[in-house]
Amino acid sequence: MSINNRNNLEVIKACPIEKRNEAQETVLCQMNDAEDCQLVILLDSNDNEVNPSSIDDFKGLKIKPKDSSCFYVKAVFPKASIGEDLEVFSKQVKDAIYYYSVKSSFVAMYCCKGDHNERTQLKSIKELPHVELRVLRNVCLSDRNIVITNEPKVLTHFEIANRIGFDGWLPHKPLSSIGDSASVIDVHTVPPILSKLAKSIGKHGNPNFDYVVGSIVGLTGAVLAQDFRVAVNNNSVTYESPNIWVMNVGHPASGKSPIMLAALSNASSCVYQRDEGRERKADMAKQAINQRIKVFLNQTIKSNDEEGESYASIDQLEEECKAKIDKVLPAPIHDRGIHITTDTTLAALYKLMLLGRPIAYVADEGGAFFKSLERPDATSSALRGVFLNSESGNGRLSVSRANQDDKLIDKAAVSVLAGIQPDVLGPYISAAQLGHGNDGLLNRFLWMVLPVTAIDDPLVSGGFSKLKAITCKKFFDALAKWDPKRDANFSGEHLLIHFSSKAQEDYENLVTYIQKERSKYSQKHLMHSQLGKYEALSCKLALIFQVFLNYDVDTETFKQIECISTEAFSYVEETIAYLMSHAMTIFGVEGMAQQEEAKQLFEKLKKKGANKKMSVSEMAQCNWKGFSGRGDEAKETIQDALHYLEKLGLVKPIDKGSATLWQINPKAIW
Repeated sequence: MSINNRNNLEVIKACPIEKRNEAQETVLCQMNDAEDCQLVILLDSNDNEVNPSSIDDFKGLKIKPKDSSCFYVKAVFPKASIGEDLEVFSKQVKDAIYYYSVKSSFVAMYCCKGDHNERTQLKSIKELPHVELRVLRNVCLSDRNIVITNEPKVLTHFEIANRIGFDGWLPHKPLSSIGDSASVIDVHTVPPILSKLAKSIGKHGNPNFDYVVGSIVGLTGAVLAQDFRVAVNNNSVTYESPNIWVMNVGHPASGKSPIMLAALSNASSCVYQRDEGRERKADMAKQAINQRIKVFLNQTIKSNDEEGESYASIDQLEEECKAKIDKVLPAPIHDRGIHITTDTTLAALYKLMLLGRPIAYVADEGGAFFKSLERPDATSSALRGVFLNSESGNGRLSVSRANQDDKLIDKAAVSVLAGIQPDVLGPYISAAQLGHGNDGLLNRFLWMVLPVTAIDDPLVSGGFSKLKAITCKKFFDALAKWDPKRDANFSGEHLLIHFSSKAQEDYENLVTYIQKERSKYSQKHLMHSQLGKYEALSCKLALIFQVFLNYDVDTETFKQIECISTEAFSYVEETIAYLMSHAMTIFGVEGMAQQEEAKQLFEKLKKKGANKKMSVSEMAQCNWKGFSGRGDEAKETIQDALHYLEKLGLVKPIDKGSATLWQINPKAIW
């Protein structure tokens, strides 16, 4: 550990303000560099807040975190048990934010986050003959010669107990269920109509309301993609298609497949209905035209090639034949709707795309979907490329087949509705975080949620009782009948919707917030990529929510959309925050992948027994499933999982000379 304050201070100051923690800002205050601090405040002797620029005008100032769950732990070590060498002491106080020497003791200061019970547990540690602990709400601005560390951390109370050499075990926490940090849906998250629709097909008592809402949003966006594109204003370079990829993440029996199937059943009227009689007659017409062209070509070849003789164009003949056929061919009975498929073959997908309609691909087993796109063959690679290019609704695809002319698919729009288990998704997240084949496929799922909201939750029920009872099926039936381009006397390809002036202001504010949150992650992190797509997602959601707001329950019709209103965008802001919390739970620093890895490692360690102490290298040599790899890859995965378990009090590190051994909490085995 370096004791060069200047170098360490420069390292801390190099950290962007938005990425700092309370420990770092405490150190900055101690080094008289508090002007930019946002997480801690300075207080005078009367507990009045002091402007950091006027530090020199006060004496006895204190540093206090703004977050009430954040506090400090002061560990006092008698020199009699350590010696007088400060540098030797520095090696014994790993993760302290700073330390210093007084007459007969060394002092190390730690920064911790925890609730009242966790503070009490730290205070209860008495059997430490060589350490005295003090739990503090604030610390004094020191005039001593303190030594700062270059990576000040905010620890859990378990980690602090381990750092000071506590041999016992504090009451451990259970392994977190996935979704603990994910927000629930409440009355502010989505439009009331959408909540009513979701409740009409949901199953009471199960925490699957998140799945219902996501499935309805995904299908609605797919249907709207045939008529609409949306942008902030008419100066926008790109217009967004409202189709959205949805992934419902949860353990078996969490209701993923039944909910998706129920949503599909209610939206059946929006599916394109084949007119087999007309298709048969259209095929006969094509054959007749081809036969007419063949006759013409034979006549042309057999005729004398006399000077001055002119030949009719084949294209002209074909157009004339088509014009005649169109007069007698029956008009389509139902020429609207989307295609829904579970077939992932490249040929099948191309065939549907060439029909020029939005496609909703349903994968109730998301793991099979991912596997179908990662086989080591050209067809699988091409299929993956088609999905990647058609997610935006603005992609251009060229279809080349043997014995057929190349065909261009313009603005192909494919939505994906998938369900997947955490242990299946986890390895894909881990591989993508490490940069292994990360082409952005995971980040195409912008609506990725966990089951945290119960349908009968008061937060969901409140505020909707005054709405007329409606069903999901009636909504989709009305959506199937609605022809917005016809109602608007619009003959173009898509209706282009823009934001109101006030909604544009709200959009700019949201984008600023998203960019700030995105800057907290490295460019290689999945959250960085996910948040980078939220600007487009906010436009997609704005259009979808506006449609819900424009639905008239009494007449079961839709009002024409003039623009995106501030009301619609207010729900977008709440939904983005909701989706961000779920994405952070799944992709975050201690997201779902690490939770699942920690659970797997904990089960492996339990089988070794409570008295077994193992190093990371020894664990890696076991070649456990999920914890094997080349080089240091396995060790890094194990180390991350151990640190996660340590924060829950389930394992602890024990220093044995130059090696660190890990032991499982015996009370957690049972």
